[in-house]
Amino acid sequence: MIRYHYGPWDHRYYHTLAYLKSRNLIEVSKVGNTYHMALTTLGLKTAEQLENVEGYAPLIEQMRNVGKLFGEMTGSQIKQLIYKVFDEQVAKLKMDEVIK
Repeated sequence: MIRYHYGPWDHRYYHTLAYLKSRNLIEVSKVGNTYHMALTTLGLKTAEQLENVEGYAPLIEQMRNVGKLFGEMTGSQIKQLIYKVFDEQVAKLKMDEVIK
C-alpha cells in the first residue's frame, strides 16, 4: 500500500472497482465529495452464490468481522484510526511512500 493524504491506498483498488462496475456488480455514486459504492441486484445475487462456496468461507467470515467493526465509520474516521494506531508505520511516512 501507499500513503496518501486520505490514508493508505492500494493502486489495484481502482482497477478492481472499475472491473466490478463494468460487470454491473456495483453502483458508484457521488454525493458531495464522497463516493458511495453499493452492490447491484446482480452483485447481491453473485455474493449469495459465493457464500455457498466452501472455499470462500474464511473470506466471508473476515468480511463480516470487518463490517461489524468498521461498517458504520466514514472513510475519514477509518483513516484517523489507522493513523492513530499505526503512527510510526503509516502516519509518519512521507506522501507516496510505500507502507511496509
